Amino acid sequence: MFKYMYQALEFIGGLSEPSKMPCKGWSIPAVECKVGSMLRKIAGSVCFKCYALKGMYVFPNVRAALERRFGVLQRALSNAADRAAFRAAFERLLRKETYFRWHDAGDLQSVAHLLLLADIANDNPHVQFWLPTRERKIVLEFMRANTVPANLTIRVSAAMIDGKPLDMGGLPTSTVHKKGTAHGTECGAYTRDGFCGPCRLCWNRDVANVSYPVH
Repeated sequence: MFKYMYQALEFIGGLSEPSKMPCKGWSIPAVECKVGSMLRKIAGSVCFKCYALKGMYVFPNVRAALERRFGVLQRALSNAADRAAFRAAFERLLRKETYFRWHDAGDLQSVAHLLLLADIANDNPHVQFWLPTRERKIVLEFMRANTVPANLTIRVSAAMIDGKPLDMGGLPTSTVHKKGTAHGTECGAYTRDGFCGPCRLCWNRDVANVSYPVH
């Protein structure tokens, strides 16, 4: 369907390149987060000082790109033709990729959204996908009738800083902690000037919980 990469990129609204990540990603506006929008109003929550609502994310060109991608997603979730094109675009763009991150900004909108990402994982078994999310209910509803692809690591985050990992029936989780209070495996990016470097813990579903130092 997409002979050239630029055609696929144009269709999905472009990819994001998070500075600390070892891979590309795809994001939507943080203002569209469902659980996150509520947590942003709660002091001590992991979303209270949302990084995706400041810094480079407020630049007009970045905001426009995020809005464009959100529109693309809405169309893909509303009709079969756009859904098929969305999957085909990612299949073209991910041919040479090994790792990928969903939502360096934004979050799941619905079970249908998660089903779409699961389909893309199944379409691209050579790629290891990481999906961090606050949308526990969406994930649990998805799991009632669907199997998470082996190459899709969904990490459901605890809502509060220093909160305990959620019980997700075996799915990996994540937490945010203050100094000295990490649950499980601590993210070591802070020892590498904020970069993942060679670490791929977040993409590894066998790592039960990754705990990120608050910043």
